Amino acid sequence: MQLYKKDGILPLSYSSIINYCSCPERYKKHYIDNLKNISRNIDDIKFGTACHIGFSKYDTHLKGKKLKRSVRFLKNRIPKWFAAVSGINPSRYEEFCNVMIQFARYHRVTPEDIYGSEIVLAVDSEGNPCKPDDNSAFLVGQIDRLDIVSERSLARIIDYKTNRSGQANSFQLIIYSLLVAFHFPDIKWFELIFEFPRLGGIHSVFRRHYLPISRSRHSIIKVWDFIKAVYHRIKSDTKFAPQVSSVCETCPYTPICTAKPYVPIYVKSDIEAKELGKSILILENRLKVFRESMKLFIEDSGPVEVNDRTFDLEGIQQFTGDIVQMLLLCKDHGIDPRELFSVNSLGLKHLMRTNRDIAELLANHVLIVVNTKLTHKKSDVKIPFDFEHVVNHEKEVQTS
Repeated sequence: MQLYKKDGILPLSYSSIINYCSCPERYKKHYIDNLKNISRNIDDIKFGTACHIGFSKYDTHLKGKKLKRSVRFLKNRIPKWFAAVSGINPSRYEEFCNVMIQFARYHRVTPEDIYGSEIVLAVDSEGNPCKPDDNSAFLVGQIDRLDIVSERSLARIIDYKTNRSGQANSFQLIIYSLLVAFHFPDIKWFELIFEFPRLGGIHSVFRRHYLPISRSRHSIIKVWDFIKAVYHRIKSDTKFAPQVSSVCETCPYTPICTAKPYVPIYVKSDIEAKELGKSILILENRLKVFRESMKLFIEDSGPVEVNDRTFDLEGIQQFTGDIVQMLLLCKDHGIDPRELFSVNSLGLKHLMRTNRDIAELLANHVLIVVNTKLTHKKSDVKIPFDFEHVVNHEKEVQTS
């Protein structure tokens, strides 16, 4: 299927949204640089493709014949479905048979509810349904199975997972539900279901079995604003900076990542362990040097922002006065008391130089230890301090 780019961006999907939010550089390499042939688990991908072909053909057969189950049909078609994927590892045929037979034994459906299998839905930027290969396509998703229960105004979105871990991201089915909501305006409720054939059906790592996740149409439509916000971020992004996280461990682009992220090292001998220990000692020493260098720079020039983090120095403080009196003094001077309890490298010096009242307030009520520590916290927006609420609460505590 040919997908057209809109403003230089391919239509969004669950995978592209997750890729960009987890690491913009990973998104760029896959969807802009088109480096899709780099993959460590190509064998698993082909195996999963064969399984999904089997799942789809089996559901379609049950719908056409109005059957709840047909193990005989599945067993007869297994060789054909396996051979449909070129380049699949022949040694995994027995594994494929076991997965498909397990699937047929537990998998029961209501044939009249099945709307279709492997359905591809798409909408334009206004949420209007369109064809996936249309140049106006904005969001696209392929649903493993969609059930429509008209009398209940219910859509059931099912996704089959062939992994052994029982892990899945419910956001995937929320994206699919959003597409269904635009295509079926009469649907008011959505059931989101993951099936794990290897684990015997609907499964969760938290409990052996769990009920399908239910969502209302109102809660699903809310996601549309988030999708559009991600699109605008991608459109305006000129750097696609890498973001190092636990996702790096499974990223296929790790060998060519500009961030050179941490990759697990598997030690197999005593000699390798000793070499690893030496490296740890060297890195610890280098880290000390780096931290001291950063502290000296911040003392002279102020905080340093790196991506969504701010490197700064924090003083260790101890409050030794009447908190109600201090809050009232802060209110009279128009001071946010949180500034006095989050002293950084330059902020405290600036306050004491520009306002003598603040200096006296600190001298009388706050004891500041000279020692400082280097921190790197996420940048966030401060919420206005509610003086009345805190002062009244402290008075009540002191009275009681």
